[in-house]
Amino acid sequence: MRPAQEPCGVEPRDLRGARGQACPLHRGRFPAPRTRTRRWVMPNGAHLTLAEAEPGERLEVDAILFQIVRDRCSDLGIERGTALTCTRNREGGVAVRLPDGRSGVLERHYAWFVQTTRLPSRVRSAAG
Repeated sequence: MRPAQEPCGVEPRDLRGARGQACPLHRGRFPAPRTRTRRWVMPNGAHLTLAEAEPGERLEVDAILFQIVRDRCSDLGIERGTALTCTRNREGGVAVRLPDGRSGVLERHYAWFVQTTRLPSRVRSAAG
């Protein structure tokens, strides 16, 4: 049995994926589908962005995508090939510590454009 058509001639099931671009008769009945944010992780375990780093992780910077982000990163001492440790990842920004002991906070809207690779954590040997 075929479902009844609306007065405009469009069947309701045809509008489910229309993202709110339906005819005026259907507007509001079929809301736009929600988009989901995904955490993309590369197969080798590398993060795609510094913004996804967890506190305590050691990372190496692979690429900085835009010149304005490169300028901000160079102010902090971060450039391609720099190894760093994420010390805090909050809404305002990502706090990092460089191997020479310097630390800084990169704003989150910049951190999304810094591609990194996860480094193995340091193994501490027992002194004895």
